[in-house]
Amino acid sequence: MDPIVIQRKEETDKGWRFIVEVGRQAEYRVGFSVSVDKDYWQKLTLGKHSSERLVQESFRFLLAKETTKTALIREIGHSFNLRDLPNTYYSYERRMKMALFGTEYPEIK
Repeated sequence: MDPIVIQRKEETDKGWRFIVEVGRQAEYRVGFSVSVDKDYWQKLTLGKHSSERLVQESFRFLLAKETTKTALIREIGHSFNLRDLPNTYYSYERRMKMALFGTEYPEIK
């Protein structure tokens, strides 16, 4: 799988914006701008995992779903909000909970 590198993280009014590069060599890297709303991060991680980890796991999911980076760009574009992914990938939220907690029903304390 191609490396996923978070180049920058910025605080926004609603959460964070990440600049993420995917790819091994400079000429084959693809950049993305990813927004993460704090309330959506809380919903998926229960506040137990960092927003960076959520972004990393999200890209692992996306790269496993799409056969190429070009297909990924065609499907979601270069700029997107994680909150919008379930509109395209119905299993996204369940898979994130599995990746982060090992179950789709994490314990809420």
